[in-house]
Amino acid sequence: MYLYDTITDKKEMAGLNLLGILFSPTKLNKADRLEIWSSEMMEEGSDFNIFRLMDGKTIIAEKRQEGY
Repeated sequence: MYLYDTITDKKEMAGLNLLGILFSPTKLNKADRLEIWSSEMMEEGSDFNIFRLMDGKTIIAEKRQEGY
């Protein structure tokens, strides 16, 4: 698994939320960034992305989405 992208813009984070990631507005407001982690093609099993709302080093919320 590798860090695919980091988003720090609150508007962009809220826009991704509209696409179905669905973090609560309260959790979005607490976050300083959204990290997107992705599986690697060489890994066994199905492909996935993990969306992590972060505040410093603390994970506020995490959602896993199957596929790319």
